[in-house]
Amino acid sequence: MFIEFAPQLNSSVMQRIKNGQEDPPPFDVGGNPIWYALATRKAQLVIRVLPLTTGGLVPTVYMTPHPRSAKNGSQQFNELYNGLVNICHITIRRVWIEVPTSSNWPADSSKNVAFLNDIVTAAKKQSISFQIGIFTNQFDWDHITFGAKELSKGLKLWYWKSPAGSRTPPNFDDFRPFSSWTAPDAKQFATKVSECGIIVNRNVYKA
Repeated sequence: MFIEFAPQLNSSVMQRIKNGQEDPPPFDVGGNPIWYALATRKAQLVIRVLPLTTGGLVPTVYMTPHPRSAKNGSQQFNELYNGLVNICHITIRRVWIEVPTSSNWPADSSKNVAFLNDIVTAAKKQSISFQIGIFTNQFDWDHITFGAKELSKGLKLWYWKSPAGSRTPPNFDDFRPFSSWTAPDAKQFATKVSECGIIVNRNVYKA
């Protein structure tokens, strides 16, 4: 299993979480391209504290793209990647691209598919040492991309089924195939729950 957490967590909390797992899990840090677009001192400090607070664990990263930004998908991904890898020297093992239902997405699914494909293409060009996946569910994916199958081919899937403040079973029994995905790689089964005195999202990962 793995959790999502705020990057400002201190090392003692991280160590307690790590020690509570049989196998050290990957930890997810929300990667938001706007941090680099703004280039504020506060944003840089938030990013640079990550290597000090991950308890020696290698983080995976999820990216919340901004489809209405003046920057295209590849620009947004490259800013995220360069900020984490080249500036902060953080080793990345996975990059998840978040695709939630949101008013930020245009109604034109073809434009959304082109935007996401631009991100995926940029990610594949940057490195072959990490995996690329999509964080979404069937409703969101169909709403935003009209179920785009070509785009999802070869990408990992992390889906969510987690009402805020509650949990669903930490397994994949509720998964139903959609787009080109016949099986998931991870599931978010709890949102905004307390672990070790902090509020986190809980996820289960298929070994």
